[in-house]
Amino acid sequence: MDKNTGLKIAVCAVLAIALTAVPGSGKGGKNMTLQELREAVDGSGSLVVTFEGDESDSYFSGKKYLHYESVAFFGEPGTGPSHSILYHTDSELVIICGAHRAAETYRRIRTRLRPSFEKEYLPGSDGPGMEPDGAVKGIFAMEGVKKVVLKEFGLVRGMEYFARFKTESYHLPPGGPGKKPARRENLVLEVSDSRIPNDTDLTPLYKGWSY
Repeated sequence: MDKNTGLKIAVCAVLAIALTAVPGSGKGGKNMTLQELREAVDGSGSLVVTFEGDESDSYFSGKKYLHYESVAFFGEPGTGPSHSILYHTDSELVIICGAHRAAETYRRIRTRLRPSFEKEYLPGSDGPGMEPDGAVKGIFAMEGVKKVVLKEFGLVRGMEYFARFKTESYHLPPGGPGKKPARRENLVLEVSDSRIPNDTDLTPLYKGWSY
């Protein structure tokens, strides 16, 4: 870690301890936007953040998350894994870095997380998702599927995560004959349970994200 990155992480951590009672730091005491948060923390390096919001109970594991995705992985050895996103939450998240709070939807978050839950299913297995019309049971109806591994990736209340800002670009279709596609940019927050940068992949919900 370089000196500047270490200082930014330390500042966020100290402010989080000393000023957690501050209700917000945007205009009028409201939650900031992601852009305002970036400007407030000089967001060019790695940060330490926590999250708040409404918790959801996972149907498959019973765990509580602020945001999560349940993903079924399947496929024959040697052909590469396939996956199906069975469920993901879509509620608003509050990002906390020191005294600063920003509210954003899951669409502006990019998670790089290790699985928080994992369960292997065989055709005769019992458990959530294996009901006659269950999501996991339905995957076994596909030709050649002999095993399903269900994994959950989620953000948990009270846990510290590493984060950094990233700008993604995309193009809108041409506005008419002879016009070029319009380039747009979108500010997002990458979040990981390991120090950034790392080699943890984006979770499936965001790995295939498109505009």
